[in-house]
Amino acid sequence: MKPLSRRTFLAHTAGAAAGLAAGALGLPRTAAAESSANVVGMTQLEAPMNVYRFGSGPMRLFIMGGQHGGPEYNTVQLARMLMDRFDSEPAYIPDRVSVWVMPEGNPDGVQRDSRQYVSGVDPNRNWGGPGWDTDAADSNGRFTPGLGGPAPFSERETQATANFIWDLWPHYTINYHSVGGFMFGDRKSTRLNSSHVSESRMP
Repeated sequence: MKPLSRRTFLAHTAGAAAGLAAGALGLPRTAAAESSANVVGMTQLEAPMNVYRFGSGPMRLFIMGGQHGGPEYNTVQLARMLMDRFDSEPAYIPDRVSVWVMPEGNPDGVQRDSRQYVSGVDPNRNWGGPGWDTDAADSNGRFTPGLGGPAPFSERETQATANFIWDLWPHYTINYHSVGGFMFGDRKSTRLNSSHVSESRMP
């Protein structure tokens, strides 16, 4: 198989989620390249946070699935489907690209079928930045005290992921999400936003 260009590969990978409908897909839980796992941290229930590397090029792509656990398990399936593809067709990855995949950004949430960490903190809301607050709204717009954690990066899972990203310093990052009660979009793209709202039935 002829390798794809970096531009085409990144476009195909970033758009792979379009082929998977949000919600339950009935796909098997695969276990691609388990022997090559790099443990970058441990969860609050002492589950390993695994990252898998494919390719050896200098341009680094990081892909994360399952940050919101069981309710978005189809993003775990998507990440593992990509891993299966990279495993079975190494030439699919351009020579100058290396791909790092964390299929489960919230392993405890996958096992507990929960969006949050065991502590009740939301993975997205625990990252630092100008908008961080200990109290925050969830994906359905419900204001929840303590959802952001007692401090930015207070949770061990957030720390592990942030430290890994800091060390890797990827050129591109893809963080797959699927289920939410609203959408963000460019206010100028009203036609696209309206079409998405109509099809997804989200406000």
